[in-house]
Amino acid sequence: PAALVAAIGGGGAPPPQLQRLAGEDLLAYLAQEEGRIDHSNRVVQLLKTCLANLRPAHSARREQRYRCLLAEEHMRQGEVEEAEALLRAAAARYRREGWEALLGAAAGRLR
Repeated sequence: PAALVAAIGGGGAPPPQLQRLAGEDLLAYLAQEEGRIDHSNRVVQLLKTCLANLRPAHSARREQRYRCLLAEEHMRQGEVEEAEALLRAAAARYRREGWEALLGAAAGRLR
């Protein structure tokens, strides 16, 4: 449990209530604590790194998927303009390539 407390931002010895937790109770506690952490900034950084490291040989669909995921994170952060620009670019690519299901998904997110 000490490593788990450190992983969720605690310091020192685990609190007594955490020391007594095991199995399902421990998992429930960790899930509750995880919900309090905002990961959006880190996810945005990682997705931008993924996009920067894509090579021409990589799939165009993968690139657009990363852009759509990045748009979702921007929406979570309230950065609607950034999200809209990414989704519009993805939708244009999907339309050109004839990827109708993906185009529908991107268009739905634009609403």
